[in-house]
Amino acid sequence: MEELRRLIVDNLVLALVVVSMLWLVVGIVLGGLLPRRQKAAKVSVRDNSDGRGERQPSQYELYVGNLPYEMSDADLKKLIDPFGEVVSARIITNRISGSSKGYGFVKMSSAEDVRKTVSSLNNKDLDGRRIAVSEARTHPRGRKG
Repeated sequence: MEELRRLIVDNLVLALVVVSMLWLVVGIVLGGLLPRRQKAAKVSVRDNSDGRGERQPSQYELYVGNLPYEMSDADLKKLIDPFGEVVSARIITNRISGSSKGYGFVKMSSAEDVRKTVSSLNNKDLDGRRIAVSEARTHPRGRKG
């Protein structure tokens, strides 16, 4: 009787493992087939003389790195304000803990303001840290690896 009970339990465990693996495979296959939502980039179109439209970003973005971890969005905006009109300033934070990752992005209204900010603030000392300021690079969205 004990042997029959053990055999039934072993078969139930095996069936549970097989069903779990099948569920995982189905999830992976269906996950690869579902379309991913992508955010549309804000662009404005400027006509060239040849009639084709040239895409141009509606705002100019800066990368500001090696920031003090205590810095807030408002502090970052205050740091960049003297160099031109700041559209937005955002410190990047850890999703789980909410703590700063030590870098952020600033959107400005003109390319001249961006150039002036980079030349004035790049490699400057801020609270004992040498900050890095450069034009933000855009990377195509999609899967990594």
